[in-house]
Amino acid sequence: MTDAAGQVVHIELSAVYPLLKSSDLARGRLATRRRMLVTQTSLDADPEQLRGTAPAAWAYLESAADRLAARRSSIYRGRHRFAQFGVGPYTFIDWKVAVSGLYKQVQFQVIGPFHGQPVVFDDTCYFLPCPSEDTASRVGHLLDSTPARGYLRAFMFSDAKRPITAALLSRLDLDAVARYLGEQPTGLQPSGWSADTASISLLD
Repeated sequence: MTDAAGQVVHIELSAVYPLLKSSDLARGRLATRRRMLVTQTSLDADPEQLRGTAPAAWAYLESAADRLAARRSSIYRGRHRFAQFGVGPYTFIDWKVAVSGLYKQVQFQVIGPFHGQPVVFDDTCYFLPCPSEDTASRVGHLLDSTPARGYLRAFMFSDAKRPITAALLSRLDLDAVARYLGEQPTGLQPSGWSADTASISLLD
């Protein structure tokens, strides 16, 4: 693998996950070569555990410490120097429905595991974790339906930097859409939309 600086990286595969970016979702490029180095399983988890479970990944993080220290977001203040935000149990769910927040031409994508691993996204994407492939397919169908599309057209600001936001998605009641269409509800909470983030992305 290589990193953004073109450096060849040899780290444990258990520490990296397939990564899709906003442009991938918008253009339907779902077979990705990018990987994200994931340092923790939640915001409160300790990245130090990588010292024992993935020593080569830890060594790489040490080599990139200056670059990571330059991150400006206030969310990192008081956190471990290799912390990530937007990471939790939902990150590691196999099936998700994801969308870019940056494109006014909205393309929802049903995303399953890639080479046996759950797919993660950069921080310009939103995703809804689903308990199964069937649920993810149903959610994708509902989001592409006429009433859901009508809601998005009515309430999104197409000239905004992010036409699609978590707040906009969370106000879309999928079960109400399902009932309107005469279909079974999904049981998923509209507030379940999440944003992911990548601290270091790699390329196979």
